[in-house]
Amino acid sequence: MSGSISANLQNHAPSVPVDSLAKVPIAGIVRFSTLDYPGKLAAVLFTQGCPWKCAYCHNAHLQPLQGGAMIPPAALRHFFENRRGLLDAIVLSGGEPTLHSRLPDFAETILKFGFALGLHTNGMNPAGLQSLLPLCHWIGMDVKAPRTRYAAITGVAAFENVEKSARLLIESGIDYELRLTYHPALLAEDEVLETARHFSHIGAKSFILQVFRPQGCSAENLILKNPFKIGDLSRALTEKLAGLFPYFAIRNG
Repeated sequence: MSGSISANLQNHAPSVPVDSLAKVPIAGIVRFSTLDYPGKLAAVLFTQGCPWKCAYCHNAHLQPLQGGAMIPPAALRHFFENRRGLLDAIVLSGGEPTLHSRLPDFAETILKFGFALGLHTNGMNPAGLQSLLPLCHWIGMDVKAPRTRYAAITGVAAFENVEKSARLLIESGIDYELRLTYHPALLAEDEVLETARHFSHIGAKSFILQVFRPQGCSAENLILKNPFKIGDLSRALTEKLAGLFPYFAIRNG
């Protein structure tokens, strides 16, 4: 039976020109993930480029707009063709995917293979996010800090754009989560709560508190000051956060 299903998928494989997968620079890929799209087995594609300089970033090598070797479009097409029926979804991550104006065309090509489409974004580009909303099935959006601390965390005073993106996402009807990465050297617990209250006030229903993880982080001061674990978060904070959203969870970053 499995052989006939595989043959059927191959017989109905879409005819996708390689050029359609050359629109966005893809710098890396995770071939199987159960963490990057809740409830689905996904592959994650990492786009090159992000102008923010978050100290805890674990993909700092993707920050320059021009990076190293990109995955060839023909290799991407081969990957999609051979994962049909094995993967549920493809997640676009980065870097910051919405930087790339041709991302909607790239996303439409992914959909032709029959995958659900997920997106990881920091919300810096509301117009770019809006162009992707009709194509996405799930979106995870990072919120970094309260308004007064955004420039300190990201290097850019970007809170207004992030808030606009969050409103677009909340009003879209798409499944989503807002998530904040916590490191005690960067944010105090009251600043975490202030951030969460703001996005609860504008209507967010799903909020994740991610605890900093050192893998891939190039900021040695943060790695050295990382003695805490999830259980070290104060009970008062977690109870207040849980009371703000219909869905709240804490996870490792």
